[in-house]
Amino acid sequence: SKLGMKNLSAGTDHVIEDIRSWAMPKDRNVVLIHHYAGETVKKGGADFEIYNLNSGDSIPYGNVRSFSVHPEGRLVALHTVSEAGNEGITVVNLDNMKSSVIAWAKKSYSGFTWAREAERLAWFVGKKDPKKQGNWNAILTAENFDAAKPDLTVFDPKEDERFPEGSRIVDFGGLRLSDDGNSLIFGVSEWKDAGGPRPDPADIPNVEIWHSNDFSVIPRQKRTAGQDRNRHSKWKLSVESGEYRKFAGKHLTALQISPDHSVAIARDNSKYQDPVVVKGLTYSDVVLIDLKTGDSEVIQSKAIDNSFGRGASTVQLSPKGDWTTYFDGTDWWLRSTSDGTSKNVTEGLGLNFTDVKEDGPLHITRSAGTVSYTH
Repeated sequence: SKLGMKNLSAGTDHVIEDIRSWAMPKDRNVVLIHHYAGETVKKGGADFEIYNLNSGDSIPYGNVRSFSVHPEGRLVALHTVSEAGNEGITVVNLDNMKSSVIAWAKKSYSGFTWAREAERLAWFVGKKDPKKQGNWNAILTAENFDAAKPDLTVFDPKEDERFPEGSRIVDFGGLRLSDDGNSLIFGVSEWKDAGGPRPDPADIPNVEIWHSNDFSVIPRQKRTAGQDRNRHSKWKLSVESGEYRKFAGKHLTALQISPDHSVAIARDNSKYQDPVVVKGLTYSDVVLIDLKTGDSEVIQSKAIDNSFGRGASTVQLSPKGDWTTYFDGTDWWLRSTSDGTSKNVTEGLGLNFTDVKEDGPLHITRSAGTVSYTH
């Protein structure tokens, strides 16, 4: 693909070929451009350039696998991979174009995330164990990028007795810094043995065994096998103190976390799992979680969870985590996450908020649309 740029003052065009991805950092007159690797390149990264919109000059970097820009636009982190298998992190200051290599090793780096309101970067550092599935992952954070040597902090629970035995931090669980950069959310799951080589499919008996107490019938189990394997619990880590706690088990779904990592909401269908679905409806409890203590409470019981516009799908956490919304079949409500009080915000407006054209097989009243918050 190509990237075309037009100078509106001069009326000139500039086209760059073989574009994999690009970004324009906030309040900077540069474009970050990541190219495709050449067809002959089997290992390592690809070319990357910082294109100056004022001068038309470019600063090139090689072997870049991915890049991540800080929300305020001053810093960009480049994930580099050499043909020999070494991986590194280079942070570039877009104000003065100075760069510093903050990590370089024969390990696997992934999951890069910036804090929105602080210049702190976090990522996974993975190390392969041939006897296990997936990497053992530690977490690194970096800050103070204007110093000669940025500050690095390592969180590696391998020798920590508080960390659940036989488990690992999973890269597929994501990594998220709070807006202020003081806490991290990550996922934990069982670290399974690698096992032997896979047998030939022709040698596998085509026998399907289903127990009547299983929640999912076999066709559904096949369809959701990958999702089920990736279920994990969620944990919160204090970057400064190194203290951490589990706040959500792997049975919780549809997790929404406030940007300051103070509260979260999730769905829990464990009480309503049944292979027999009545009238096409399934249900969940909506749970509010205090991430400071790990305590939780049910804020909606037996909410419909497989119908858009009604029940659990209408429960949305506000950007600051201080309110949740829900639709009761007629009106929209706000519920305070601090004291639990609710208020009807559409009653008395003289408007119909239900979908009057709804004629689906579930025969329930849905909302005509969704809600959104202003920041």
